[in-house]
Amino acid sequence: KPGAAGVAMTGTTIPHPDATTVADNSAETTWINSMSFNQDRSCFACGTTAGFRVFTAEPLNEIVRRERMTEANNPRTVDAVSMLHRTQVLCMVSGEAGRADSKVRVWDEIRGQVIGQMRAQNGEEVLGVSLTRCTVALICEYNVYTYALDDFKILAQFPTASNPRGLGSLAEAGSPVRLVCPGQTQGAVRVQVDNSATAPGTGRATHSHVFLAHERPLAALALNSTGSMVATASEYGSVVKVFASVSGELLFELRRGTGRATIACLCFRADDRFLAVSSDQRTVHVFRLETQVRNKENSERFSSPPLGPSSPPGPVAHRSSRTLTRRPSLSFVVEAVSSVEGVMETARDVIRGVMPTYFSAATAFARFHIPDHDHQCGTLDYRARHSRIVGPQVAFSPSYPDRLLVLHYNGFLYQCSFDPVQGGDGILVCAQAWFSPSPEFGIRKHPTNTIMEKRGNRGQQEEWLLI
Repeated sequence: KPGAAGVAMTGTTIPHPDATTVADNSAETTWINSMSFNQDRSCFACGTTAGFRVFTAEPLNEIVRRERMTEANNPRTVDAVSMLHRTQVLCMVSGEAGRADSKVRVWDEIRGQVIGQMRAQNGEEVLGVSLTRCTVALICEYNVYTYALDDFKILAQFPTASNPRGLGSLAEAGSPVRLVCPGQTQGAVRVQVDNSATAPGTGRATHSHVFLAHERPLAALALNSTGSMVATASEYGSVVKVFASVSGELLFELRRGTGRATIACLCFRADDRFLAVSSDQRTVHVFRLETQVRNKENSERFSSPPLGPSSPPGPVAHRSSRTLTRRPSLSFVVEAVSSVEGVMETARDVIRGVMPTYFSAATAFARFHIPDHDHQCGTLDYRARHSRIVGPQVAFSPSYPDRLLVLHYNGFLYQCSFDPVQGGDGILVCAQAWFSPSPEFGIRKHPTNTIMEKRGNRGQQEEWLLI
């Protein structure tokens, strides 16, 4: 059991949706600083310019609102907030005027107070937080610190390359602890297993593995639930890669598109058969992860050890020139065709060596286009001025495996379904408003379900959700 100064994991979960906790003493407008799903995607938390809010995803309900709190040691502005499964424990980073704090506060919703805090070394700003039942990772621009959740003592420090987006994640399965973060080389990924191999300030570990994922700086990282696979994307955003976290072997190369985009979120489905990708564009992509689409050639190029750039393509084999003399027509045609085929084979080898990503990467299996709610005024945008949100957060529904949850900064939570066999365009199931800057905004706790007859199909009925 944790010590007296730590988190008492009593098994108590956050309150039922019928018991919303609200602490709001002002009528000022509120904007979104951050938003993220919990580990099993059943809930999500939102850091705002006034505090934080917690929601259940299915059904959508606001269950906690802690904003504009006046008690001592309670932050008024929350830049980032992370949930610990469905427990009463949340970790939050406060901030002011676009500058994040160097401290992470641990909030107990049952007690209604901060029960502990952790601080990054040398006053570094904390850009992101990831936690499991035993470990908390504080992600800064040039370092990642891990702390024990029971006594808030520092366990390890891992230096990284420039990481302004606060990339880093702990695997949901907490034993052994598996952390993924940027390496010290541009485009490199570090996978750290357990916290016992390094002391603060040394940056050395015996249970770590570093491999080169991209030539450009990283823009997105994600682990699957077990920590066996890691998905990555660079700042260019056209290709997403999936690696084996322990060996660094490239398993899948997925092409989102040919144009540039900023990747906002990568999310594995619980069974690791699909990967969802969102960006600053209006389309969410779903990729199917199957063994037959693995690119073994690129796996060899990027596998680790050693860490380093991919080797240049091998020299093109020299083909001896031939002099075509006049022969019988049939043999002349045969030789001419053979020569053309050889040239095409050589060209394919050159293309395969120079541009392997574009021609070998798998394309999206399914897509969902985010609707435009206001054609006259443009897309709604409730992000705070200094927010680091670049696009929607995505997650697979824990109740319906073939349904995608898209949490958007326009204040809507979309649910869309896709065909797990045929793929194609996803179907919008429903869109529910979860946020508005107005302090009077609230979510109806019990939406009304009504049965309506489906036109054109006599005798068939559909269930419609009134929002």
